[in-house]
Amino acid sequence: MALIPYADAEKMSPELRQSITFFEKMHGRPTLVRRMAAQYDPLLRAIGAMYPAFMKEGKLGQKIKELMFVAASTVHGCAY
Repeated sequence: MALIPYADAEKMSPELRQSITFFEKMHGRPTLVRRMAAQYDPLLRAIGAMYPAFMKEGKLGQKIKELMFVAASTVHGCAY
């Protein structure tokens, strides 16, 4: 259970709600970190700006980066 409550999508600004639902549709799963970050708009915007830059193809491909996310989650016991 999160210590920071997840933001209620109905109470978000339309811009934030659109950002979160776009990411959820793109990845086919909810984005709980983004929902927590929605409590503080500048944080959500920073995460939103950082993610596409991180996931761009480079020395490591997107599939490898996604596997790194899964590995880190597994090591830390994150079922999500």
